[in-house]
Amino acid sequence: MQNIKTHYEQIPVAAVKHLVENLSPAVKPADDKHGVDDWRVLARRAQNEPDTDTMIELIQQVIVKFNEEKVRTRSAERARNRAASRISRM
Repeated sequence: MQNIKTHYEQIPVAAVKHLVENLSPAVKPADDKHGVDDWRVLARRAQNEPDTDTMIELIQQVIVKFNEEKVRTRSAERARNRAASRISRM
């Protein structure tokens, strides 16, 4: 019988950050994989923005985009639940 390993060695966060920072550009995921208007990209831009007025505008955009994504996610979840309930009734 084969001994199955279910415990994985933990890696320190600093080591993971070091690995990610040193990835080549070809391997790194693009910041805008969700699109330029994605709230995550906007949040990163706001985090590094030195001008407070621009930062406030970016944060307002983050809030709008985040809420839009939340609505889309909830709608998709409701649709999946409706489909699952229809299937379970069959």
